[in-house]
Amino acid sequence: MEANQVCNDTTYGQFVRVHLKDGITDEVAGGSNVGCLEYNSDGEAFFNKNHVLTFNIDQEASKISIIFNLTEEGYPYRSILTFPDQGGEFQRIRRELTA
Repeated sequence: MEANQVCNDTTYGQFVRVHLKDGITDEVAGGSNVGCLEYNSDGEAFFNKNHVLTFNIDQEASKISIIFNLTEEGYPYRSILTFPDQGGEFQRIRRELTA
């Protein structure tokens, strides 16, 4: 799947691709955090937009926080994506979440 491609499937919903590259980080991923996105060895993960409960886009801090309506051990899955700038990947994920 290309970097700007979104998988649309009416059975499973719309998937958004996150790729941790070029300074993009997920503050929740790694360590012993419960309920975070799992990234492959290339730093890539996909999430279903149908599972997003709420999100916050902080344009000034170049940060997107996502809370999913899935839980593990009573805690919601979450992701806090931090971008080095407000460029391409920030705008793409922002656009896909607000579409």
